[in-house]
Amino acid sequence: MAEPTIILQLEDWAGTTDPKERRRRQNRLNQRARKSSIRLISRLEAAACAEYALGTPRTDLLLGLVQLNVLRALIVNIDVLGFSAAEMHDDALSPFSTAGPWHTAHTKNQLPAALMPTSLQRSVCHHPWLDLLPIPQLRDNLLRASLPLDEDELCHDLCGFRSAAEGLSGVIVWKDPWDPTGWEITGTFLRRWGGMLKECWGLFQSTNYWRARRGESRLSCATWALACKET
Repeated sequence: MAEPTIILQLEDWAGTTDPKERRRRQNRLNQRARKSSIRLISRLEAAACAEYALGTPRTDLLLGLVQLNVLRALIVNIDVLGFSAAEMHDDALSPFSTAGPWHTAHTKNQLPAALMPTSLQRSVCHHPWLDLLPIPQLRDNLLRASLPLDEDELCHDLCGFRSAAEGLSGVIVWKDPWDPTGWEITGTFLRRWGGMLKECWGLFQSTNYWRARRGESRLSCATWALACKET
């Protein structure tokens, strides 16, 4: 199989400090990704799956996986949760934290276990983007953050948009988007956002599993715990 060529054009963020304008640009980026990147994502996933079948997921496919497969994963989880792209606007509130028919219908047994809302999600109003992450502890950590989060910066790092300058900085999704055992955190993301990963030991285990499959060294418990403490 020929390797897919990954080309991702980003918005020019220089000099953009207004949060609403930055979010509008992020929304445009997400819309373009949804409209024009699905075929490219499919080719990339096919190549990654072929490598996985051989038991050697390759490092040189990681950049594309970070930048495109994470977007694909979030888009899929929007559908799994019963949301729509139109409902992910700037002022949206998660239906998990509001009463109504949607809330009742989707919190019984229709959702994958990892996407079931936590007690905190049900009690704290938040934007539904947070519901897309299949790591309950991470979602709760984000809701409990003592300082205001730069959500744009977090989203950029999740999708690996800093990769070219700082090395891989996002997460990598190797399996179904709602399956947390397929999510891998890069070292750069751990260093930047370790404070949000406290007690996410399942994510630690899945990260080491995929690193080992590529022949990379495992992260130690001490490294993970220190990053989570110092951030």
